[in-house]
Amino acid sequence: MYINDIVKKLDQSIMRIGNTDYYPADKVRHELDELSTECIQWSIEDFEHMAIQCKGNDWEEYYDKNMFGDALECMIYDHNAEYGISWDTVQEYLQRICARRTTEAMKRDTYNGTK
Repeated sequence: MYINDIVKKLDQSIMRIGNTDYYPADKVRHELDELSTECIQWSIEDFEHMAIQCKGNDWEEYYDKNMFGDALECMIYDHNAEYGISWDTVQEYLQRICARRTTEAMKRDTYNGTK
């Protein structure tokens, strides 16, 4: 929401005393309180949504849902603040932290004795 939107809402309750316009303090406080609750929040559900977007309904073959919380926490603390967090960021952390190893890689590690 932009300042102009807030002013437009407040203009509906403006009081004119003499040549001066006043906004009722309770109305201003209410609008600012509403504004403070409007923020973007990322959650574990966003990682599940991205997993479905990337791999469809069988996404659990490719991603470990138990790692979504860790990925969310890492994303919040380690993302590039210059660019913020976007769906691309969610996808990056989903791939980096939650991706299950491929069957071929698991077989190769088992065969080589590294697993």
